Amino acid sequence: MTEKESLLQTWEREFKTTLRVLKNIPQEKMDLRPSEKSRSTRDLLGHLSEKNP
Repeated sequence: MTEKESLLQTWEREFKTTLRVLKNIPQEKMDLRPSEKSRSTRDLLGHLSEKNP
């Protein structure tokens, strides 16, 4: 397996895991902030879903 193939395989695995976790966050926890300076769960999800040009 090439380094590129290994990276893509890892990316796909981590993407599936991340998506599974995100889908299981309850709606009532979307405004949760671990601390006053932290982003909310909703803000973090928006950040993760942004497309880079």
